[in-house]
Amino acid sequence: MILRKTNPNMNENEYLNNIQDVNANFINALIENNFVLPHEMPVEIHPYKNDLPLQNFDNYIIGTFPPISYLNDNILLNNEGLNTLHNPNGNLLSAPAIPFYHGNSYNLSLWQYILDEHLFNHVFEELNRLAAKDFLINYLQDNSINYSDIIYSTKRKKYSPSDSCLHDVIINDDLLKHILTNNNVTRLLFNTASAFSKSGIKIHQNNGERSIVGRVNVNNTANSFDLFFRALQDRNCIIKFSVENDNWIEVNVNNRVELSNIFSSKIIFKAKIVIPARNDFFNNEQEIAKEIYVVTPFSPAARGRVNSNPVILNWRQQNNNQDRSVLLKLIYQSFLRFNQEDLIFLNSLNVE
Repeated sequence: MILRKTNPNMNENEYLNNIQDVNANFINALIENNFVLPHEMPVEIHPYKNDLPLQNFDNYIIGTFPPISYLNDNILLNNEGLNTLHNPNGNLLSAPAIPFYHGNSYNLSLWQYILDEHLFNHVFEELNRLAAKDFLINYLQDNSINYSDIIYSTKRKKYSPSDSCLHDVIINDDLLKHILTNNNVTRLLFNTASAFSKSGIKIHQNNGERSIVGRVNVNNTANSFDLFFRALQDRNCIIKFSVENDNWIEVNVNNRVELSNIFSSKIIFKAKIVIPARNDFFNNEQEIAKEIYVVTPFSPAARGRVNSNPVILNWRQQNNNQDRSVLLKLIYQSFLRFNQEDLIFLNSLNVE
């Protein structure tokens, strides 16, 4: 199923069957147009999906999709002499500092929350771009960290790095299958999530052109948490969430008020994912049920309005008004260590 469709009447099978060819035609058109992006938004395929093989580690960090500046490192374009990439109005789209996940911005990079200060400066200031990418891949593997994006392909509404511009979303099915068949998985961290916001998890109340009753609403947002669990619903999985004491709330239309109210301003809770036997997507003979911790901090690229979130307000009031970046570093460190003290800390951040 294609999510956040720009045209609700699109032929999904035709779109999916032609996606590779349409993307290839876009790359060829870029070459012919002297590396100026077209006014009509192209179909994009994730550039880094296969650069970091997923392992049976116990954790995953999950994002959405990189800014279109990744095209500066497209091999076909480079072989045809790409020097500078421009958007339709002629503005330069500079290459990312590192051709890898979250490599675009030094100041808003995810890596400053995962790496210590010395390693972060080493990667961004001392290594060349390709060496920095290799370093990050090796670091993730050496430290048993899975990273992947939930989106395999998308078509933007405009050339913006904002997730809100991502439409015609095709889910990264390989990631779903890897997580749900990994017996070691204990926790997932989503870079963006409605459960962190004050509005909580939104559920469709009615069927419509872009809605299915009882399923997670992804029409207003394209965050990684909502897309992930909506994709599992679309693949006939049963989803339940619990903040504490295993008081499970199933994701369905009858629980829409609870899901909105209880699962708002939350950093950590549990998800129970049930895959019925003989599921067509997972091809399982027996029912599979997994309980996984979910951690949902704010995005490293979040703007000033995130400061009004109760999670951040409470923490700053209790910690001498320190910058929210300190909190985000603590959340990532706790997620990666994930000992009993870390669980206590993460739970302490939840707002009732």
